[in-house]
Amino acid sequence: MITRDSWNKQKEEMKRQEEQNKVKEHDSKVDNILAWVFAIITIIFGNAQSVAILLASTFFGENHKSN
Repeated sequence: MITRDSWNKQKEEMKRQEEQNKVKEHDSKVDNILAWVFAIITIIFGNAQSVAILLASTFFGENHKSN
């Protein structure tokens, strides 16, 4: 039988999961925008420094998502 306390705990857990999903969705959008920005920089300048920045941002994005 469901008690009021267990129902409230379930509601709180659902709210917490929704918040986490919103944060993850936002982070992935930011990572996608940064990837596009650095890709455009690489296309425009086409030098080694831009490629290094692109690689660093890619690795940062992967590490950032795992945290």
